[in-house]
Amino acid sequence: PPAFKMLVEKGAGVPFGTIFACLMTACMLGSSVFGLLLKAGIELESFVAGMVAISATSLAGAAWALRVRPKGALHITAVCFFLFEACVGLYFPSVGTLRSKYV
Repeated sequence: PPAFKMLVEKGAGVPFGTIFACLMTACMLGSSVFGLLLKAGIELESFVAGMVAISATSLAGAAWALRVRPKGALHITAVCFFLFEACVGLYFPSVGTLRSKYV
């Protein structure tokens, strides 16, 4: 991603394969959390609202980190993107369940 390319030093390689694997792992973890939240008895609509808030906050955090510290924000940006991908993983089973509930 361009955000990660911008954060590394000139001439340094960006491990795109590792980044992609970490993003997909975060997405899988989000999907796994869905089952745990349902088993815990948490209402679906409430954790979907929390998921949307967390995903928006994580993207805002990445944008803020890139704006404030454009050369020193690699770790903050990575964590924010991984958190967003976990929310994406939580999104798909949540929306499928909501669709079956209301449609």
